[in-house]
Amino acid sequence: MYKKCSDYKMRFCCQTSVPSEWGPWGEWSKCTKTCGGGKMDRERRCVDKQGNKMGCFEGGPGGDQRFRHQKDDCNMKRCPSE
Repeated sequence: MYKKCSDYKMRFCCQTSVPSEWGPWGEWSKCTKTCGGGKMDRERRCVDKQGNKMGCFEGGPGGDQRFRHQKDDCNMKRCPSE
């Protein structure tokens, strides 16, 4: 017997999920050093759409770490000698 999506028990099965997506990148953190090469990082969040609990790229609720966190080098110039 075919049931319609309007039937109470079938509503869940008939729902179409909207995929989660990545939000915008946050600001870069302050560099860990003023010269001689430091590190800075930034993050973004996975935004769940319409109750989608799979996250971005199905990496769980927060999304896969490698797509959520960025690191970069900064202040690579040599420090002046004293």
